[in-house]
Amino acid sequence: MNAKQARFVEEYLKDSNATQAAIRCGYSERSAYSQGARLLKHAEVAGAISTAKEQDAREVKLTRKRVLQELKALAMSCITDYVVDDLGNVTLAPGAHPNAMAAISSIERTTKVDEEGNRTYNVKLKFWDKPGTLKLAGQHVDLFKDRPQENEPPVINVFTGMAPPPELAGDGAPSPVGENTDTTAVKP
Repeated sequence: MNAKQARFVEEYLKDSNATQAAIRCGYSERSAYSQGARLLKHAEVAGAISTAKEQDAREVKLTRKRVLQELKALAMSCITDYVVDDLGNVTLAPGAHPNAMAAISSIERTTKVDEEGNRTYNVKLKFWDKPGTLKLAGQHVDLFKDRPQENEPPVINVFTGMAPPPELAGDGAPSPVGENTDTTAVKP
């Protein structure tokens, strides 16, 4: 690996952005995207990136199991896992997962004092993104394996604005429509 490739590895590890890493290494902005993609495919560069990531994970004791435990705490959190006492303190309910507090992103506690000096506490719990963590957890256990990817657009007939019936949709690739052809997408 040459010096520029080694610098690319160093820069890529900062933000995992190949284009920006290539620019920071001295490639032109015009060619940075293709240079970054090419460098990521280079065996020595890919190996160096992989080794560095593994070393970083070991140093911070980040393991697959630890990530899954944290993901579980976020995805499986439930409001019944928490108890708010008379003073507005939040603790775990009996039977709650020991890591359930990780699901809380913030606690907002306000105190109100009435005319007689009595205090009441209002507590708001804000949780981390549960739908997002459920999606990540579901992907890990192949829950969405048979479902189409969200980023795949549906096949729509541009003339009618409608999707073709399932029996004509096939693999989702529309057939070409010429000047003198019917506007319905039909596979041969």
